[in-house]
Amino acid sequence: MPAHDVEVTGIFTKDILGLCATPTIIVSGNKMIFECETPGAEFTSYLTSSEEFSGGEVVIENKDRTYTLTVYAIAPGYDRSEPATMKFIMKQGDVNADGKVDVSDYIGVANIILYGNIDGSQQ
Repeated sequence: MPAHDVEVTGIFTKDILGLCATPTIIVSGNKMIFECETPGAEFTSYLTSSEEFSGGEVVIENKDRTYTLTVYAIAPGYDRSEPATMKFIMKQGDVNADGKVDVSDYIGVANIILYGNIDGSQQ
C-alpha cells in the first residue's frame, strides 16, 4: 500500500489548557457539594474507609470509622485535576453524620428505606 502525506492543522487544546482546577468540597447540611473553577468540569469521587480487610472480607466491628473522600475534576481540553480530599469520622450508628447517635438517625434510616435519601424528600 503506497504511503500518503497527510497534513494536520488545528490546535491541540490539551497541551494549551493544562490541568483542570482542583475541586472544592463543600459540606452543606447532610450533603457534600463539589465545585470547580474550570468551566464544564465533571467530578469523579472515591470514598475509602478505615475498615480492615482480611482474606477478601470486611472485618465488621462496632467502632467509629474514618472515611476519606477524594474528588477529581476533569473538563474538555483539560487533564484530570489534582485531588481534593476530606477526612471525616462516622460514629457507629450516626447515619446523618451530625456527630451523635439519636432519634434523628433512626428517622434518616426510615427515609433512606422509604424515599432513597436521608432527608425524606420525594424526587
